[in-house]
Amino acid sequence: MHLKQSNFHHVFLFIIFNSFVFYVMGDVIRLGKCPFVKLQRGFKHFLFNGDWYEVGRNPIILFSNTKCNKINLKHSDEKLYLKSSSVFKNFNREINFEAFAFSPNLEDPAKMKIEYPLTLLKTNITIPYWVLYTDYEYAVVWSCVEYLKILHFEYYWILSRKPYISEEKLRDLGDVLTLSNIDTSYMIRTEQTGCM
Repeated sequence: MHLKQSNFHHVFLFIIFNSFVFYVMGDVIRLGKCPFVKLQRGFKHFLFNGDWYEVGRNPIILFSNTKCNKINLKHSDEKLYLKSSSVFKNFNREINFEAFAFSPNLEDPAKMKIEYPLTLLKTNITIPYWVLYTDYEYAVVWSCVEYLKILHFEYYWILSRKPYISEEKLRDLGDVLTLSNIDTSYMIRTEQTGCM
């Protein structure tokens, strides 16, 4: 009995510690599994090519001091080559990440994954990247990862072909998330001024 309690104690501490790590990274943490969401029907990768400006997102501490967040997508073979850039405000320095986006199931092309190469560790990290809505001028993208099947953490991004959109348009795009029971009360507008 004592051994079981000790094991439970270690598991509990492990869960608390890892939950804290995820919290520090700024993820929106919820109990249970990822919610069911509706994806963009008839999604076309080739129309998603080009520059996208991040105009809204949920808070992510890792990117809390950034502005001018932007991605560029280029279709190549069965994958999208993705380059993202952000400017750290304190240093006025641009950082870039490169990755590949792909749809593992061609019947659900809007249900993409992004594969980031971690060269130092000689491995890749893959995260969901689901397009909930797009008219190819605006897009709502969402990501959810389950953790030990008891928690899930979410990200969302609102993208535009232009760096600025009206508050009304931002609210309308946020409604796409709300209809899927995704909390947008902490949504922040991404600063797109003084970009390099």
